Amino acid sequence: MAESAQQRVLEWLSADGRDPAECSQAEYQQFAWHTVPYRGDGPSAEVAEACAQLLEQSGRPRAAAAMRRHNPEVLAAWERSDSAGFRAFVKANDATGITPPDTPQLAWAAVFGTVEAEMLDSAERLLEEAVEEGRLVPGGRRWRNVQRELLERWLSAPVSAHGGAVPVDAVRAERRDRWLDAGTAVRGELLRRALGVIEPPPERPEPLQALLDVAARNITLTEAQRVPPAIIREIAARLDWTAPGITVRSERHVPAFVTLRRLAADAGLLIRRGRMLRLSPAGRAAQANPAVLAEASARAWFGTEEFQIEVAEVAAAVLLEEAAPVARIVEVVRSAVAPGWRRTDGTPPDPEELRDAVHEWTHRGLVLGWLTVPDDLDYELTGTGRRAAIAGLLRCAYAPRSRP
Repeated sequence: MAESAQQRVLEWLSADGRDPAECSQAEYQQFAWHTVPYRGDGPSAEVAEACAQLLEQSGRPRAAAAMRRHNPEVLAAWERSDSAGFRAFVKANDATGITPPDTPQLAWAAVFGTVEAEMLDSAERLLEEAVEEGRLVPGGRRWRNVQRELLERWLSAPVSAHGGAVPVDAVRAERRDRWLDAGTAVRGELLRRALGVIEPPPERPEPLQALLDVAARNITLTEAQRVPPAIIREIAARLDWTAPGITVRSERHVPAFVTLRRLAADAGLLIRRGRMLRLSPAGRAAQANPAVLAEASARAWFGTEEFQIEVAEVAAAVLLEEAAPVARIVEVVRSAVAPGWRRTDGTPPDPEELRDAVHEWTHRGLVLGWLTVPDDLDYELTGTGRRAAIAGLLRCAYAPRSRP
């Protein structure tokens, strides 16, 4: 039985014409802990042990030991259900130390191109080598920090095995190309022109800074989970949002504040626990660092839902070329974005839905101080709004993809 299991693994390897020593630990674990249980005949202890033996025979005793240590729990989980098996596979893979973590430089995508797949494979091999040599000890003291430091150094330095390319730059370039090629030709051409605009990073938006400064003291919400009027009045006075003759008694008296709070939530800057609203770790970093706040604000400006983000991308690209009324922006969005989307009934978004999405982006821009309407008709990017629009587009271009 053991011999036939090893033969099965070798046949899998021979399909690519590779020697067992060329396969990474990650590939062996993927085969034994996911491919065979999910796509084959169910979990196989014999196949899992054969993979461990091949790792051992290729001079990787620590990798073999890691597989043997986790084989029982992963295979038992697959016996319970596919979902339990997949969760156990991911957990065990991570525990072996060879799964590249997300870093500030790069978050790995769920759906990726050829270049990113190659870089991910190389990153796995980098960590596998570090574990085998004892430089990385999974479960040991500060091992997560060591793992991240190893990966961050590798991501930002030229790699001879990849023709001298810097991994993070190579992945971003591929993501940008795939982002530009996705969707309609109208969208692609418009975004290519927009990314030809060179701007420095944006400045922090004062409205979000004002909210974070107050939230740093913690905000006790009302029983209705609203921000107390005194806090709203303090922020509105700082931003000159108070209209003559209006007494602020709730959030609805300052519509811009409602949007501001939504922006902070979308950026992950605030945490609500019961009736207490406070800064999240990301919020504390943004409150103390104008550059971090500017980046988080540009991200939140474009929204969190995929449809809203695509509309925001096109709207930003339109205004980077010239000031325009909402009707003009909606017209471009209809030709650039709408063809790629369908409702559950198969029909495309109607003009009202497109207009609502454009209005959401423009309203957020007005609240942040990144858009103006100088003639009460055409929307125009401010100086820092242009920089924020470019920053938002670049973030979309480099962001990990979750669907093809």
